[in-house]
Amino acid sequence: MHLPKLSELKERLKEVGMSARQLSIQSGISYTTVLETLNGVNENPGYLTVKKLWETIDAYDLTQRNKKPRNKAGEICSKNLITISSSSTIEQAEKKFEKHSDLRTSLPVIDNDGIPVGLVTDKSLKERMIKDPNWRKLSIRKAMEKPPMVVDYNATLKTLEAHLYEDDCVLVRQENGLEIIGIITDWDIRHRYRR
Repeated sequence: MHLPKLSELKERLKEVGMSARQLSIQSGISYTTVLETLNGVNENPGYLTVKKLWETIDAYDLTQRNKKPRNKAGEICSKNLITISSSSTIEQAEKKFEKHSDLRTSLPVIDNDGIPVGLVTDKSLKERMIKDPNWRKLSIRKAMEKPPMVVDYNATLKTLEAHLYEDDCVLVRQENGLEIIGIITDWDIRHRYRR
């Protein structure tokens, strides 16, 4: 089993609404070890420890989802939406990917009005870096792909799966509004909602 980064473990804990104390009790791992692992104090907690923590969080999430079905885009999207301005440079995008290692591979590009105008991916950045040795100061527009699809808050899993069949991600707009509130990737659907 390939385990995610420890930063993803902490993010996942937040997403499912589980406390570190609950994680400790339900996993049988000491509270101190859980806190040290989540906060990066213990940078190498061991495969079995991380595996047990991850499985405990997933089991908790499954239990919670069975209590209250979440099948609307607005309920399952990650609210931790990290974007980049269309006036940014490729170097700024690269730094954002480095700073936010929890980004899967997609960084939406937003104009001044908050409208998605493109998408930067690991692949599009690497391609531009290879093509142009002076990539650092180039506009982000030189590395962006078409903008991601924006779906309504109430979009169903079936709708999301159809959009994610070809695209890296979809953005979710607030219920009865235009503001973008979150992002859903294919990884989210495959690993969190289709077990």
